[in-house]
Amino acid sequence: MSINNKADTYQVNPYLIALVVMLPTALEVLDTSIANVVLPHIAGSLGVSVDNSSWILTCYLVSNAVILPITGWLSQTLGRKRYFLLSIFVFTVSSLLCGMSTSLNELLLFRVLQGLGGGGLLPLSQTVLLEHFPGKKRSIGMGIYGMGIILAPIFGPMLGGWIADNYSWHWIFFINIPVGIISIVLVSLFIKETKSKLRNKIKIDYIGLSFIILGIGALQIFLDKGENFDWFSSNLITTLAIITVASLIFVIYWELKTPNPIIDLRMLKDVNFAIATLAMFAVGMSFYAVTEAIPVLLQTLMGYTAFLSGLVIAVAGSLVFIGMGAAGLLSSKFGPKYVTIAGWLITVLALYYMTKFNLQANFGTIASARALMGLGTALVFVPINAVAFMFIAKEKIEYGTGMINLMRNIGGSVGISFVNTVVARGSQVHQNYLVKNITPLNPAYNNTLQYLKTEFSTTTTEANQMIYLGLQQQAGMLSYIDAFRYLMIILLVTTVFLFFLKTKKNKTSVEES
Repeated sequence: MSINNKADTYQVNPYLIALVVMLPTALEVLDTSIANVVLPHIAGSLGVSVDNSSWILTCYLVSNAVILPITGWLSQTLGRKRYFLLSIFVFTVSSLLCGMSTSLNELLLFRVLQGLGGGGLLPLSQTVLLEHFPGKKRSIGMGIYGMGIILAPIFGPMLGGWIADNYSWHWIFFINIPVGIISIVLVSLFIKETKSKLRNKIKIDYIGLSFIILGIGALQIFLDKGENFDWFSSNLITTLAIITVASLIFVIYWELKTPNPIIDLRMLKDVNFAIATLAMFAVGMSFYAVTEAIPVLLQTLMGYTAFLSGLVIAVAGSLVFIGMGAAGLLSSKFGPKYVTIAGWLITVLALYYMTKFNLQANFGTIASARALMGLGTALVFVPINAVAFMFIAKEKIEYGTGMINLMRNIGGSVGISFVNTVVARGSQVHQNYLVKNITPLNPAYNNTLQYLKTEFSTTTTEANQMIYLGLQQQAGMLSYIDAFRYLMIILLVTTVFLFFLKTKKNKTSVEES
């Protein structure tokens, strides 16, 4: 079919539009994970501790999370295309400034700007795709969108490690620039501007906006730094918790009361949207937590290099890619509800396999479990995002995508914080339990001690050090197994809600789509 003008392109080329919006989407998600593995390089280059350099991640997550819930309001106020272009421009320029930074303070400032620019890219991309892939085709659009969301954090750590090893940490930011420029050109050519009803009568909800920023910012810092400061034994963490709870309670009250809310919480009255929001929180919690936990487990307990541990995660990319493609087709044939449930149960099964890990597990065992989880997550992500907006009015979609992406991000922060806490506390508990077996009264201990002294020609002290090192590794593995088991139970309980998803539209809904 021929294309005569931009409007036609906008209407008849959904796959071209999908490519246009997937580029900035993948770029933004990639930047949330690519910096993780290069923190030691950045710390050494800027002359700061690794703990201080971790604020590079926190600043980005906080500013990113603050923007997500107000994306719909900003999009309608400024116009979707204008806001899309502004977001990409700010993200690209701040990436350049991040790469040119010569001090930690400079880098933190520019990471905040980068997060503010990147925060709107995901919900805007999702909104555009939902409009261009209406009805049953939405699963296909979400599959394309999901490739950027799911594949980017899988390959991000490996790419970041390779760049840092072969070039310098500055290039993890510089690589954003050409992609950002290309994205600006493509969005300018192919994305149509929306006609906003709010643009001529803007009434800013300053009170709601202020408390959203305060509450979500405090929440992200609380989750990211809680374990480092020993949670509520720290006055800072306690204060952040109080600010978070008080601010978010007020936001709920205020946004339901005000006639022009920044975030439209009334959308949660829709059963599908409410369940999808909960599901995306749980998906983010399990997916991002496991994506971070497995490389750390492999490097600290099993002697893997950074590249090999990243490769374990990257292997999952093949099944994720297959799952994204299959999810749309399966949803069309069997319905998004049942594909979501199937994917959810596959994810639970993958976590169950992870509870069977041990220190002798080989590369294939760990990679296959992670790949199975990637497949399950892909089968969940595509249909749940499609069915979430089945009964939502078109003018509300931008508000909804911001809320769902926010819940996925917060879920990821909660999951990572939860696993880190379980591992840190659980390692001590398991170690205290296992150390009771290191006694001369235990024949197994005596036999192991004698074997090490004979086989490796070590002294009694050296043999005991080797035994204690093995004990610490075993305690660490048991704590990771505990974390995987808890995540499995959480997902298993959440499965119940998926059975309440509605997949049949009424006549009005069909006409709207």
